[in-house]
Amino acid sequence: MKVLVTGANGLLAANIIFELIKRNIPVRGMVRRTSNTKSLEGLEFEKVYGDITSSQDVDKAVEGCNVIIHAAADTNQHYTSFEDYLPANVYSTEIILETAKKHNVERLIYVSTANTFGYGSYKKPGTEDDLPCYPFTGSNYAISKQASQHIILKHLQKGKPEVVVVNPTFMIGARDAKPSSGRLVLIGYKRKVLPVPPGGKNFVHVSDAAVATCNAIERGRNGECYLLAGENMSYGDFFKLLKVITGQKKLFVKIPSSILSSTGVCGSFVAKTGLKTPVNRVNTKILCVKNFYSPAKAINELGMPQTSVKNAIEDCLSWFIENNYIS
Repeated sequence: MKVLVTGANGLLAANIIFELIKRNIPVRGMVRRTSNTKSLEGLEFEKVYGDITSSQDVDKAVEGCNVIIHAAADTNQHYTSFEDYLPANVYSTEIILETAKKHNVERLIYVSTANTFGYGSYKKPGTEDDLPCYPFTGSNYAISKQASQHIILKHLQKGKPEVVVVNPTFMIGARDAKPSSGRLVLIGYKRKVLPVPPGGKNFVHVSDAAVATCNAIERGRNGECYLLAGENMSYGDFFKLLKVITGQKKLFVKIPSSILSSTGVCGSFVAKTGLKTPVNRVNTKILCVKNFYSPAKAINELGMPQTSVKNAIEDCLSWFIENNYIS
């Protein structure tokens, strides 16, 4: 068996490759030549360079592989329209699926996002049965992932490849070279005064998400989606935990929803002038909701581990320190 991992330099993809190597499974990673590949340092595997929006490049990458883990995605928060996400997040999925059919790939695992499902509360966290809801139904990124997920699941009952969707929540851990979600850890580490939004997230150790994704090769049920979730935690509790881990002195300033809402309105107006900003109505609203999910299905069916958020933060910080992101 040989596994192709697209977007190989991404946080989850790099950890998936690390996990596959540990299991002695031959792996090929697809990455653009211009990408930052620090996340892949120390990993010995077959690299193929190319663009996931190029049918020719994808064809070369897929040839000879039995399984594809399609982890590549454009998560840019500065885009102002859905069309900006189409090439990398939607068209690439169509190319991957058609190429998988051509090469008789046995299984395609698509890495989506938890926000294609509705979030819940502490007492009743969101599950794979919950329909997406606002503010994520207004997020162009989440909409693009929903569209790709639909493309994958629509293929069901049409023969090979079998398809499985994994939906990770907010991943924290090592090999976050960009950095992506680890930016929250960097912000919490570097700032003495921390603005704290009223909402929260489900935080998951990226290594747990990687293990579950690799387990989905054998254990994932055809046509099923799996929330790769960990601990539900408010932003305040997350930053307090980071403070305990680092031993730093911090001043926490709670930001009311009303102020975030006003800031989002201003940001959306600025974006209409052509200036790029991640601040908009939707993104500020996301900071106000308890974006909580249940990992039950992934634990039961994929054997997903549940490493603590504390360990995830410690591993993230250790990697940042080792790679000179922080002193």
